[in-house]
Amino acid sequence: MMASDKIKALTEQLNNIAREIQSDTTLGLESDVEQRAKLIEATKSILNSVKQPTDAFVDQSASICELAASRLFIKWKAFEQIPLDRPITFQELASKLDADVSLIARFASVLASTGLLQQVGTDQIAHTQRSKPYATVEAARAMTQLLFDDHLPTLLAMPAYFDEHGLAEPTGRHGTIFAFAAGSPDSTVWEVMNREPARMRAFMLGMGALTEEYPIVGSYDFAWAAAANGDDRAVLVDVGGGKGHAIKAIRAQTPGLEVGRCVLEDLPAVIEGARGMDDPELRGVRMVGMDFHAEQPVKGMFACLAIGSRCVRVPVSLTCPFPLPGALIYYIRRCLHDYGDEECVAILKRLSDAMASDSRLLIVEQVLASPPSPFAAVADFFMATIGGKERSLAAFQAIVSKAQLKIREVYRNPGTDVATIECVRE
Repeated sequence: MMASDKIKALTEQLNNIAREIQSDTTLGLESDVEQRAKLIEATKSILNSVKQPTDAFVDQSASICELAASRLFIKWKAFEQIPLDRPITFQELASKLDADVSLIARFASVLASTGLLQQVGTDQIAHTQRSKPYATVEAARAMTQLLFDDHLPTLLAMPAYFDEHGLAEPTGRHGTIFAFAAGSPDSTVWEVMNREPARMRAFMLGMGALTEEYPIVGSYDFAWAAAANGDDRAVLVDVGGGKGHAIKAIRAQTPGLEVGRCVLEDLPAVIEGARGMDDPELRGVRMVGMDFHAEQPVKGMFACLAIGSRCVRVPVSLTCPFPLPGALIYYIRRCLHDYGDEECVAILKRLSDAMASDSRLLIVEQVLASPPSPFAAVADFFMATIGGKERSLAAFQAIVSKAQLKIREVYRNPGTDVATIECVRE
């Protein structure tokens, strides 16, 4: 196909997507992830069909400079000093920051050239919809800090790391590229991060903001579990569930799922934090401090022992055989990608050992296509620096099978790479 024909075909594709968006009034473009993804991909295809190598070099250079200038403006609190509803002169902004006018004008011009800020006339700058969150939302600033402070130095250390370690895939919690870049190759990522509380806080804020973009419930219907008989049986165990946002989201979309039949698990310090929040939506949830590398505490077969009018569950080996299975659903979201295959198999084996014959394990992760989307590919690249990885469906099949599990169904979320992988015991 000639270049002109290709551009014509891509333009028609873009027009078709635009017409679909205009005719669909149910969701705005900001909320419709699938339509937005289609529009971005079509636009990129047109740009890629006409760009030359020098254009790509300029784009890459501009992205790097935008990142650096944004990080400096965050550090200097410059975004907060720009009014949300009107422009400000370079002179005024420089005065507020106690900085040279020339310096502020040059760095602000970089951000205007990429569309993050808007230049007005020759000596004024104003916010755009892209930049306003930097002035008003701490998590938005934290995402840029995460990219510049944590990811960028690690990427710069990659050539030296592979020179020293050879061209082998990094795996495991020790010996990561991240720790190598920090000068502590034998430390874990968390040991490195915890040395600087302010950096750790920004890291967690940034990651939290990114994680919120991933569907929690998606296309999976939890109604079957909520309707199950047995008022004492755990229905949902959220493994590594942080402060309980997944349990809240699942219950909000699943009428009848009783709060007392949900279990929130995470490291003891995280659980203490969740308890301290005293979230009204989580009152009644059983909160368990644990490490998912260790034995799963909600597991196995139990018996119902009558004590007066109450039924108390105890291990079946300690009483008469009226067995009740453990949890119906074990749910693990955005955790396995932090680890290499060997550690993932060990984590999954702990869950497999805990599951009853009718239990289901739900793994919520990105499932890489071939080739992967840019976002998924970038995520996988970053995960390699901490010894983790994003996985294809075949890669998930490989690790779950080693844990005596099998994939029953895959529930995909339109417009994203995130899927809910439903597993059962073999």
